[in-house]
Amino acid sequence: MSAPSTKQISAPPSQTKTVELPSKPKDEKPQAADRSTSQDDKRMHFFRRERRVLTGTSIPLVFKVRKFERLLVESIKGRGKLMVRVCDVTGMQTVEVSEAVLFDSHSRFYLEGRRAQLEHNALLPGNHLYTFWMQEHPDASSVQSSAPPMLDIEFKLLFTFDHSDQLTDAVETKLTNAMSESRITAPTRIGIAIY
Repeated sequence: MSAPSTKQISAPPSQTKTVELPSKPKDEKPQAADRSTSQDDKRMHFFRRERRVLTGTSIPLVFKVRKFERLLVESIKGRGKLMVRVCDVTGMQTVEVSEAVLFDSHSRFYLEGRRAQLEHNALLPGNHLYTFWMQEHPDASSVQSSAPPMLDIEFKLLFTFDHSDQLTDAVETKLTNAMSESRITAPTRIGIAIY
């Protein structure tokens, strides 16, 4: 796995910005967004890409975003409305937003089906449960398009860790050994689950 190319941009001491340069094909593993840390900010930043396709009949997408994470709805392509519901992190105590339109392809008609970048508008804070679904436009059947109503969405789950959260080499070696041993001794029969 190779980390994407990044370029450091000057920012106030309390903030660090990273711009992603064109890189190799996307993969689903966590990637280092910026390995450098300043003396003031002993934090490390990583992200994981998630790409999902929603239709009007899809099961909603649910993201539980913890305190040290943020969710970026990076870009969307397709026809329809991307709806979001925002709850507290448990999903059961408080509904912050019951239903909101995060993206509407009609408002981006000039893109003619090309991908819309949302990075400045859709950085969602942590400690929430986000549910996304697609709504078709009421006049979708009258729109002259060969593409069915659907949304192709690119998310980035951003992680921020303190420098003290990093594993020591000794602990990492122990974990690696334990994982390799558990693969050797793990039951291989189908249908058996060990809890």
